[in-house]
Amino acid sequence: MKTLSISLCILLVTGFLFSCSGTKTQELISKSSDQKAQIKVSGFRAIAFDPFQATIIIDGFGQSDTLVTEIYAKDLSNETVKFDWVDEANCTLSFVQQDDSKRTMQVRFSEDGNSLREIQQ
Repeated sequence: MKTLSISLCILLVTGFLFSCSGTKTQELISKSSDQKAQIKVSGFRAIAFDPFQATIIIDGFGQSDTLVTEIYAKDLSNETVKFDWVDEANCTLSFVQQDDSKRTMQVRFSEDGNSLREIQQ
């Protein structure tokens, strides 16, 4: 009887986890002061324990580039995603993760090509 109860509990918890529809975040958009460059961030995760599959789209100088990366955050919102525009062509993008650590990326816009690179901390 005890084995049946444990099996039933495991089955119920597993069913609950897989019955949850995924979480899709609202798209966050930030533009440079001259409105010529912009960064869009959105994310999706299948279940609450998964990291977000964050999509980062950078648009500037007639070019668009996309990066998809995993972010271990509670949510992707204005509280956990920060855009710090240094000037019209440079932005520091930061994500506050669940353990309060930060992932920081440098975004540069140029006629020669846009770039996005992670800054190691």
